[in-house]
Amino acid sequence: MSDTSATDRQPQTGTGPGFVSPPQPAGPVEHGGQPGPQAQPELPPQGQAVEQEHRWTPEGLVTETVPVLPPERVGKGALLSLLAIPVGVLLAAGIWKLGFVASISGLVLAAGAAVLYVRGSGGRIKKGIPVVALVVLLGIVASFFAVVAVDLYSVFPQLDPSISETYAGRGSFVAENLFYGPVLREYVSTGVMLALFAALGAFGTILRLVRANAALQR
Repeated sequence: MSDTSATDRQPQTGTGPGFVSPPQPAGPVEHGGQPGPQAQPELPPQGQAVEQEHRWTPEGLVTETVPVLPPERVGKGALLSLLAIPVGVLLAAGIWKLGFVASISGLVLAAGAAVLYVRGSGGRIKKGIPVVALVVLLGIVASFFAVVAVDLYSVFPQLDPSISETYAGRGSFVAENLFYGPVLREYVSTGVMLALFAALGAFGTILRLVRANAALQR
């Protein structure tokens, strides 16, 4: 009977009863490892147009699924963006009537026009940037005259009766003086502030929307 220490025993090998194969680490198959779990391809949302984009990486050629945005509908976007004009005009008149600076309405007008255009155009804003700029310009002009009209309407009861009697009423007084040069010169600073805030709002909003479109196409 031979004495064999535990350290001299050979590990059990084979496929007989009681044999359990040791787990293999994940890794390259050529080095004896088991292949890792396969990544499932990311499927696009149902109904969304996609295209295949190929690019080289350190691992080799990789194919990615990139969403394709619908064509830009300039006409529909322009029509929807026009809704921002009456909103901006009413906001400017209301703020001015309360005694505050109405320039903040230019910011709201510009941001609203850009967002509404994107909603109408199908999520794109590239060809429509000049359209949005024109809508904002029209809105600023309309808001400026709305501010002047508010003041003319409010000042009419304070006029000397000899002056107010020469007009048929408040409406006639506002209409005849709304485009009067000496009156408009009193509101030059207000018009400049409206235009400045509108430019800031339009630039910031359009820049964010353009970046969002670019991110969707990466």
